[in-house]
Amino acid sequence: MSDHHSYALPRCRDGWPIWPPRDPAIIESIERVWADGDWGRYHSAIHEKCAAQVADLATCSITSESQLGSPWSEYHERLSISPDVRLCSSGSAAIELALRASGVTAGDEVIVAAYDYPGNFRTIELLGATPVLADVRSGGVTMDPASLQWITGEAIRAVVVSHLYGELADIAEIRKICDERNWILIEDACQTPGAGWRPRQTTAASDDNDSLIPIGALADVATLSFGGSKLLSAGNGGAIITRNDRVAARLRTYADRPSDVFAFSPLQCAALIPQLGTLNTYNRTRRESVNRLGNWDWHQWNATPLSETTNHQTQAFYKFAIRVDADTERASVFDRLSRIGLPAGEGFRSMHATSDRRSRKPVSLDHSRALGERCVVIDHRVLLADDLIERLDSIAE
Repeated sequence: MSDHHSYALPRCRDGWPIWPPRDPAIIESIERVWADGDWGRYHSAIHEKCAAQVADLATCSITSESQLGSPWSEYHERLSISPDVRLCSSGSAAIELALRASGVTAGDEVIVAAYDYPGNFRTIELLGATPVLADVRSGGVTMDPASLQWITGEAIRAVVVSHLYGELADIAEIRKICDERNWILIEDACQTPGAGWRPRQTTAASDDNDSLIPIGALADVATLSFGGSKLLSAGNGGAIITRNDRVAARLRTYADRPSDVFAFSPLQCAALIPQLGTLNTYNRTRRESVNRLGNWDWHQWNATPLSETTNHQTQAFYKFAIRVDADTERASVFDRLSRIGLPAGEGFRSMHATSDRRSRKPVSLDHSRALGERCVVIDHRVLLADDLIERLDSIAE
C-alpha cells in the first residue's frame, strides 16, 4: 500500500502533536460517505474497501519460498493464503471474538504472558477459561518462547501473544511450539499495525514494507485496534484477521444474529481509510524518533530503554518504554518528564500476583513482575515531534 503525503500535525497546548490526526483527508472521506448516504447502511461498499485495505496489513508480500529463508520457509504455504478480515467494534471485542472463534469455552485454558494488556487476561476469564501465565523474555516485553516451551496441559486450547512497545514477539518460534502441541495461536497486534519481519535474504531498507512478513501472517487469528489513541484511530473499533477457514466460519456464526452484533460503522470506515494510506509514513517517523531516543542518556535518570529499533524488522511504536533501575522510584522519572508536559505513565500491571483461583502459574514470572514494577511508557504522539530530544535535553540533570 503506497503512502499518501502525511499531514503536518498541529500541537496541543503542552507543545506535543495532537492525536488522532486532524487530517483534512479524513474530513473529506467522512463527508463523502455522508453525502452519498452510505453512512446509514448496515453494509456498503466502503465496508468492503476498508476490510480489503486492512487485509493488506497482514498480507505477505513475499511470493518466493527461496526468499523466505530460515525459519520462515517452512511456513510458505501458510503465508501464501490471503487473509479474511472482519471489522468489529473494538480491539477488546476482537480478542473476545478471536477466542470464541478458536473454540475456547468454559473449562479450557489459554496461555498469555503475565505482563500483557490486562484486558486479554480478563477476556479469557469472561469465557470461563483459565489464563495460564508465561513469562516475558529477559530484557524485553514480549512472551518468551523458552518460558512457553515449559508449559503443558491437556486443557490448553490457545496462546494469546501480544506485540508491545514496538517489540515484536518471536512468532516463528511460538508458531512452531503451537503446531507441535495443536494449540491455536492468537496474535494481538493492536499496538503494531504496519509492522513485520524482513528475512535476512532481502535487502529492503528499514523503512520499506516491500519483502515483508507482516504481523498476523503466521497466526490462526490476529487482532487490531482502532481505538481513539491508537496508531490507526476511528475513535473505537477493531478487526479480526484469519487464514483459518474453521475460525472464519465460527466467527460468522457467533457475530451474525443475523445483524452484526459487533458492527463497525461506515463513518468509522471513512475515518480509517485515509489513515491506512499514511500509516507507513507516520510509523517511519516514530522509528526515527525511537532510534534517537535509544542513543539518549537515560542512565542519568537510572533508567534503560526497552523500546529500540531492530534490524530485519519494520516496527511500529505505540509506546516508547523505559525501565527504571531496581533502586530508583518511578515517581522521580515522572517528575522529570512532567516538567515538559510529556505524556507518560506506568506500564501494564503484571498479573503474576493473581490468585491461584484465577490463573495457573507453572513457570517463573520474575521478568513480568519486574516490568510491572519498573516500566514507564511514553505516548507515541511525542515520537512525531521534531524537537523531542531538545526538550528532553532541557530537563537533563
